[in-house]
Amino acid sequence: MIRKIQEFKNPLRNHVDFVATSSQYIVKAKALPVKISTENNSWLQSAYYSIRDYFIGGRSEFYDTNNMVLIDNKNNKIYSYEINTEINSEEGGSELSGSCNEYNINAISDSLLEVKVTTTANIELYNNTFIDELPIFHLLKIENGKVKEAMNTKRVFAFTKYQKIDDHFINGCYVYGKLDNGKYKTSVGRPISSEVLRYMKNEIYADYNYKFKDKRWTEMFEQQFYGHYKSENLSVQDSLTEIDKYNIQWIDQRLKGLPSIKPNVLAAK
Repeated sequence: MIRKIQEFKNPLRNHVDFVATSSQYIVKAKALPVKISTENNSWLQSAYYSIRDYFIGGRSEFYDTNNMVLIDNKNNKIYSYEINTEINSEEGGSELSGSCNEYNINAISDSLLEVKVTTTANIELYNNTFIDELPIFHLLKIENGKVKEAMNTKRVFAFTKYQKIDDHFINGCYVYGKLDNGKYKTSVGRPISSEVLRYMKNEIYADYNYKFKDKRWTEMFEQQFYGHYKSENLSVQDSLTEIDKYNIQWIDQRLKGLPSIKPNVLAAK
């Protein structure tokens, strides 16, 4: 569908007051075209690609956009959607290392798609390590000729608000980073670590502005939610949905089989 690498001139940047301006795009296929089926009926095809817009004189070397093209064979329509593949609370983006290259799409219905894609991040965990890359789920809805994100939440792990967790939500490739003697070192992890599960659980509480007994969690979510978290509610039990409660219990059960930590690290119930 798309050449692996293709160059374009940027006609929209002639007016930019840089010493030099962009003259090149790089288009790369990030996943081979795939067919998606519901009830044994292949009705949808998808392609996933990125566009890198190089430029000189700005505050970064390039802009990356990641796009998905959907071909609806049943209704003879084509849709395009730009997927956010960057979760960063600080200015400036990150580039995928290539260690994790996950892209999966599953048709839940004729109008609802679940997309799993490797995403760059800068998420600090309790033990002072960082999540640099992780699989993120998107729930896309096809409605009125457009593709829209159906999960709207400040949570990194958005599915915990809308869907009951099972193993397919946490299985995947993660890249972790940590400062070691002044050097930032990364490692690839499979399966999900206990530290990420603890973050996932407490993120549910933080979504309702829970006041953590451990100030470390408060600092983390103030940073990650960037002004959308207030440490003010001593209890949020009445605010938790049935899905929230199920997911907290599910994570607790999973953590029992993982290395234990001090009790004050976990959110109070």
